[in-house]
Amino acid sequence: MKLTLAFLLLILCAGSAWAENGYATYYTVKSCQQEGTSGVYTANGEKYDEGAMTCALRNRHFGRFYAVYGVASHNTMFVRHNDYGPGKGPRKAGVVIDLTPLAFKEVCGDLKQGRCEVSIQEIIE
Repeated sequence: MKLTLAFLLLILCAGSAWAENGYATYYTVKSCQQEGTSGVYTANGEKYDEGAMTCALRNRHFGRFYAVYGVASHNTMFVRHNDYGPGKGPRKAGVVIDLTPLAFKEVCGDLKQGRCEVSIQEIIE
């Protein structure tokens, strides 16, 4: 679901508790296997789906929803948290969220860039 910036700001101001700016990257089954994890299951026990609108965050609770706004693309998507990440190395480089390839394409436009600047906000229901 794509939203206009004005509508997104209205939603976020009315019901957000946490926000962070930084970079988004994406992760695949293959990249997880290269890091030493199976890549088949997420940290909350779900089967990993590269075509789902899900994300990996550090120190957040599984099942919560986040609005991810691509600074350059002006696209916004809602994703559900179901995995831990990004790792310490990417985190030190400013990466605040790992997205599935589908979510990354929707927010950032193209997988070839590898990362993009984002603003993320937790959505409180």
